Amino acid sequence: MGTGMSFVTFKHGVFAEQFHVNQADANLAHLPEHVSLEQAVMISDMMATGFYAAELAEIKPGDTVACFGIGPVGLMSLAGAQIRGCFPSYCCRKPSISY
Repeated sequence: MGTGMSFVTFKHGVFAEQFHVNQADANLAHLPEHVSLEQAVMISDMMATGFYAAELAEIKPGDTVACFGIGPVGLMSLAGAQIRGCFPSYCCRKPSISY
C-alpha cells in the first residue's frame, strides 16, 4: 500500500476523471450515499494531511502535543496524535479581533 503522495509522484493520470488504483481492496473505501463528494474530499485531504503530520512528529503514547492553528488540518492533526496515544493535547488559535 502507498500513500496519496506515492500516487501523485509515481503514477500518471491521478487527476483524471477515471483512474486505476493498485490494490483497490486495500486502498479504497465505499462512499456512503449520504456523504457528498465535497465532504469526501475534505476527509481524504484534511484527515490524511493531519494524520501524516502526527506520524512525522513520531508521537508516542504519553507525549504532550500542542497544535498551533486549529482549522480542519489542525483538528485532524490532534485526532491523529490522540490515536497515537498522546495525552494531554493542547490547541491554540489566533484570537479574533472585532472592531
